[in-house]
Amino acid sequence: MSIKKLSKEDLEYGYRYDFSTEDVFPEEVFLKQDRVERVFDLALNTKQEGYNIFVSGPESIGRTTYALRRLKEKAQKEPVPEDICYFYNFDNPLRPKYLLLPAGVGKGFVEEVDRAIESLKTELPKAFEGKEYEEEVAKITKEAEKRKEEILENLAKDAEAKNLGVVVTPMGIKLLPLVGRRIVEEHELFANPRLQETYQRDLSEFEERFRDYIRALREEDHKLAEKLNELKEKVATFVVEVFKVR
Repeated sequence: MSIKKLSKEDLEYGYRYDFSTEDVFPEEVFLKQDRVERVFDLALNTKQEGYNIFVSGPESIGRTTYALRRLKEKAQKEPVPEDICYFYNFDNPLRPKYLLLPAGVGKGFVEEVDRAIESLKTELPKAFEGKEYEEEVAKITKEAEKRKEEILENLAKDAEAKNLGVVVTPMGIKLLPLVGRRIVEEHELFANPRLQETYQRDLSEFEERFRDYIRALREEDHKLAEKLNELKEKVATFVVEVFKVR
């Protein structure tokens, strides 16, 4: 067997190229995916809500690459959609609300909102530390305390008719026996069985009326909390409105 030296011409197949692989851009190729093609064709042409595509398969076979390519191809043929800006729904946190803005406006809007929030983080504390706010809080609190004092005065008068004295402590309000105009201390009460018997009878007869007074005092506390919350909301709204004007 003889050995022949081959020349370059012997290895040519008669094809000539005027470009090289450097001129060829890489492209994702997905072979034998007819079913996937049909599913995506159907999904991308479905306008109704509630339809989804679940893409599955082994890792690193190009699921995300293929899905993005098909979506980009479809998007190029569709009108540019509006920007959707979601925001928190305080009434129903699981269903956020949204704003539809012209395409391209959403990003700038979000940036403006972020800047406003950063400014409000500084301005809101200033508003709640201001003299006007503190004076209004003091006024509302003073009015509530005055109404509570009136309730306590009426309680003391009604209790006195039942030989009971009103004692206000950090733990709450309690009733003790009243002898003459002197309130009997607890240690003295426990040492006097006869006085205890009279005290328990008077306390039992006055119990329902006493609960009414305690309920009225609690209502005043609730009203005070509501008015303070309303004041906070009013001040916060004013500060936010100033930023809206800007």
